[in-house]
Amino acid sequence: MLPLFVRPLYGHRPEVGVRELLQNGLDAVWARRAIERAEGRAEPEDTERVLVALSDRTGPVTTLLRTAVPPPPEWHHWVEVRDPGVGMTPEVVREHFLTVGGSFDPAEDLTRRAMPGRPRRQRIGRFGIGVCAAFLLGTEVQVITRHLTAPGDRAVCLRFVERDDTTEMYRCAAPVGTTVRVRLSEEAYQRLTGDPDLWDWFARSDPQVVRVAVRDGEVHAIDSVLRKLIGRGEVRELSVPPYGTVRWTPSPESFKSHIFVNGIRIVSLHRNFDRNILAPVRQLKQPVVDIDDATGATDLLLTRDGFAGLPEPVFAAVRRDAVADHVAWMVRVAAAGPDRPLPWESRLWEEE
Repeated sequence: MLPLFVRPLYGHRPEVGVRELLQNGLDAVWARRAIERAEGRAEPEDTERVLVALSDRTGPVTTLLRTAVPPPPEWHHWVEVRDPGVGMTPEVVREHFLTVGGSFDPAEDLTRRAMPGRPRRQRIGRFGIGVCAAFLLGTEVQVITRHLTAPGDRAVCLRFVERDDTTEMYRCAAPVGTTVRVRLSEEAYQRLTGDPDLWDWFARSDPQVVRVAVRDGEVHAIDSVLRKLIGRGEVRELSVPPYGTVRWTPSPESFKSHIFVNGIRIVSLHRNFDRNILAPVRQLKQPVVDIDDATGATDLLLTRDGFAGLPEPVFAAVRRDAVADHVAWMVRVAAAGPDRPLPWESRLWEEE
């Protein structure tokens, strides 16, 4: 089923596999934080970073890349996503991670046990792609995971191949969290290392997503272009039911909007060819919008590179806020006197 289902849906795009594995890692970090808060514990400092690394096995063993369980010795290229999240028990691995269509939220499971009948909270990683995401990258996968409640020597390790019907799980020692490694073909490795922007998916700074590439004996840090989109200038915050909190800022590309859901890049819209979000006030630059969606209100395509239905209430709220700010700017300019030339655009949209 995997070759029939996964690759025709997403195409030969290994970067999509990175996105899905990264989303799993982010969900695991958010789940661990929610569990720690629910049990009255302080938020652990080690949930601040998720690592995404490409390797060609030539790099030195560094603190950043060192792990308790190394990759198989015959692997020459691989990608790994390592998160300090809640981790998985053997039951979760069997019944959810290895099940196509199975979706599981540890924090939500804890809440529902305490409050039966409470509606389930959905996440952006809600499509149950699970292990299929790994097979967008390669045909061999290694998983090391230790649940938050498991002792240090009771982590779960497994390695499986796409067309195998069974796999064996065994115990190992590992820190809390999950590492997923996928063996890459030379073609996939060259595609990902050749264009790091392809797998630049997360725009927020918390948790921090650290991206590195081990190439020709050196470890290269890779900056995020997306994080600069949301982190630049004045970020405005709106409440838009049922979507939740919406943060937006003017786009550095006046003609293009960038839409994120829970920090993950979804789509960019060109105002002349796709959609002008701020129409009919066409002279305003397009926005960068990040929807903090905890309820699953955004109607995403299964491929998660667009919307089945555009979030019109979000766009309307952003448009209203932008126009209100634009009018306030015009009032301020007018107060300076009738002989002052009026710029074509307000300063809010011109300044970096």
